[in-house]
Amino acid sequence: MRKGLISFIIILCMLIPLAAGCENNAAAPTTPSVTGEGTTSPDKMDAQTTATPPEFTEPDTEDGEMTEPQEAESSIPTVTPDPTTPQTTTPVIQETEPDATDAPTEPPRETNPPVTEEPEITDPKPTAPKPTEPTPTNPPATEPEPTDPPETEPAEVIDLDALVQYGLNYAADTHGYRIYPGTRAGYYPAYTCVFDTMEEGRAAIRGCVDDTTRALLAVPGFQIAVEIDGVMCRARIDIVITPKGNGTYWVNVYYG
Repeated sequence: MRKGLISFIIILCMLIPLAAGCENNAAAPTTPSVTGEGTTSPDKMDAQTTATPPEFTEPDTEDGEMTEPQEAESSIPTVTPDPTTPQTTTPVIQETEPDATDAPTEPPRETNPPVTEEPEITDPKPTAPKPTEPTPTNPPATEPEPTDPPETEPAEVIDLDALVQYGLNYAADTHGYRIYPGTRAGYYPAYTCVFDTMEEGRAAIRGCVDDTTRALLAVPGFQIAVEIDGVMCRARIDIVITPKGNGTYWVNVYYG
């Protein structure tokens, strides 16, 4: 639509000077031309001074846009200007309003300024400074690691004399031996016994006496206790215990 309007204005500016020139030619005095016969022809004067203005047709609009007007070339006569009359044309400049559709749109201005709420001013609460503890500079004392082995319960003391006496009493009460320290008439190889407590030692001594008795009774005619002519005869016995270390002991049972 804008291009059509600009084209229409350009054509209009071209037609206005032509019309103004025709009016000037009509107003200027004409000098009758002398023909060969000595008379002027009024028809030729009218043809020189008068001109039929071109017909103006409204431009057709299609889809809201203006189209350029079409002028008939045959309707515009050819005007021959008179060399004696000066022609002055004043161009007419027509101001055109800008298209409303192309104008930049400005956002509506607010008439009332926005109201901003002022923040409430609150007095800061006084905060007491936290006491700072001094950092220790010396490393903390560490307890020395114990180098000595942990204390253990002391081992039970082995009383060899008490074990010897226990064995002799056991032999007399159980099998009928006669206790006779120092007898060395006969003996079997020493018994190797291992014990760490007195209870284990007593059990080991009983076993040694029992084994010696079984070996003697296996001999034909040998008796531990026998009555001869009204007299009770008993085999004599003695026990010796020798320590060998690490809870190991040798037990010798003597008989006679």
